[in-house]
Amino acid sequence: MIRMLQLLTRGKKRRRRSRGGSGIPVLGVVLRWFTPGLTLTGVIAFLGALLTGNIDLSSLESLRGSTEPVYEEPLAQTLPPEMRGPDVTLPARPKSNIAPVSLQRPASNNHATITHGNRPGDAIRIGSFNIQVFGETKSSKPDVMQHIARIVSYFDVLGIQEIRGDSNAIMGRLLGALRSQGLRYQAVTSPPIGRTSQTESYGFIWDPDRVKLVPQSQYVVGDGEGQNDLLHREPMVATFEAVSRWPSRAPFRFTVINMHTDPDEVAGPGPYNELNVLDDVFRRVRDFEWHSFGEEDFILLGDLNVAVKGLAELG
Repeated sequence: MIRMLQLLTRGKKRRRRSRGGSGIPVLGVVLRWFTPGLTLTGVIAFLGALLTGNIDLSSLESLRGSTEPVYEEPLAQTLPPEMRGPDVTLPARPKSNIAPVSLQRPASNNHATITHGNRPGDAIRIGSFNIQVFGETKSSKPDVMQHIARIVSYFDVLGIQEIRGDSNAIMGRLLGALRSQGLRYQAVTSPPIGRTSQTESYGFIWDPDRVKLVPQSQYVVGDGEGQNDLLHREPMVATFEAVSRWPSRAPFRFTVINMHTDPDEVAGPGPYNELNVLDDVFRRVRDFEWHSFGEEDFILLGDLNVAVKGLAELG
């Protein structure tokens, strides 16, 4: 009896670890919850009182304290009510600092207004833009490119999805349209990605006066083949850092994961739902960047083809 209680409270020293567990028996975890300094005598007294009925378990509630437990909240609950979908009902919360960006530029031809007038001076503005079928036809229309360039100019870093064809030439035209507006941007693209002949490239475009790409930090997440090919378009990753205005202070650095899901593969509870794969991809990228470079700030953006309620495991 004493040996059994010792095992329950201390666990087996050489117990083989199960996946995600600590190797301590469940009952031992329950007993340890009462107090880390639980003694064998106390355990015997507790079991005796429990068997004779001379114990009121409700009195243990006083040990919890008055603070309510904190849980990891779904993404939807971090958004203010005006940004939630019409069929998402959640209790009211204080407004967060996530807000839509107005694309109405003040009427002015001043270069300073174009460059910085719509971007905060003390923050980095990051965005995501699916320029649908952004290929030879669209990029060859000067008026369209001027409009796209104007939208890009509102952001310090922008992840772009659905580049079709020669991505270097297409993004080169976009950079040219930005230069014609007095703006200096830089860009990087991925190779064509996809299972079918309709492949797409990802892109990042940024203002180098505000943000810099960490050299050689961009890559496409590896995916398998056949049954292990879980994502139609594997995401592109890149790491950026803010241009520091204080030489003695290390610049803020962050890693961005750019993703465009397949709209036909984001429904249902199964393992082939891309949103049930993307949460694992996020963790793997986070672990890789942390262990390789000490990076601890991550942003996943892109066109996920679902409302908040459809984020599945990623949510």
